[in-house]
Amino acid sequence: MLDEGLEVVDGLWSGTRLDFAGEHYRLQGATMLPRPVQTPRVPIWVAGTWPHRRPFRRAARWDGVFADVHGVDWLAGEIMAPSELAQIVAYVREERKQAGIADAAYFDVVVGGRLPEDPAEAAGRLLPYVAAGLTWWVEGVLDAFGSPDELLQRVQRGPPVSPPVHSRWGR
Repeated sequence: MLDEGLEVVDGLWSGTRLDFAGEHYRLQGATMLPRPVQTPRVPIWVAGTWPHRRPFRRAARWDGVFADVHGVDWLAGEIMAPSELAQIVAYVREERKQAGIADAAYFDVVVGGRLPEDPAEAAGRLLPYVAAGLTWWVEGVLDAFGSPDELLQRVQRGPPVSPPVHSRWGR
């Protein structure tokens, strides 16, 4: 159902008429306007929990992966090990290669969690992940991490590194 749903969203975001007849979804003459400003569309990041391979195979066909591993506790400030992220990146790159997608093609690698308050410490913590292939960091903004005002202040401080970590494969 998810694979079909992603195909439908991709087709709808084209801004042109979509006729789709899948096992789970059927659309006839559907058009969604306005179409996204981004090209070819809004990036689709597929989440996966390592070591389960199927979500990562699915992610390899789209624009990015939001990666996690079993047993990581964001509330305790834990993040997967950089070596685990490197394994994920290698696996996704191989899947993209087997699918005939050029390694230079657009692809994001996203990890999330909670970084230390100190910007220098936070930046230092991210560097091994950037070396492993990280292109985006998503800071957790859960109730357990503070009041709405405290979380807003954290967001307003911006990223812990300059320039922000958001380069993409192939760009």
